[in-house]
Amino acid sequence: GDKVAVYATYSGTQTGPLGDFPPKGQIMESKFITIFRIEEGRIAEIWVEWDNLAMLTQLGHFPAPDTTVVE
Repeated sequence: GDKVAVYATYSGTQTGPLGDFPPKGQIMESKFITIFRIEEGRIAEIWVEWDNLAMLTQLGHFPAPDTTVVE
């Protein structure tokens, strides 16, 4: 068809501000998916999805989720 999907991992170190979040020098790694719609041999549209909460948690800007199991 006219769509191409990419599932990949990106990683990096936060050395500058990320919106309102100051640089912390922390390393993060996150998976993402991108879908490209191709028209006449060119990219016409792009959709990207990733987990912002996981990224912010790895960078130390958001607390890790409580993994306590309640029985």
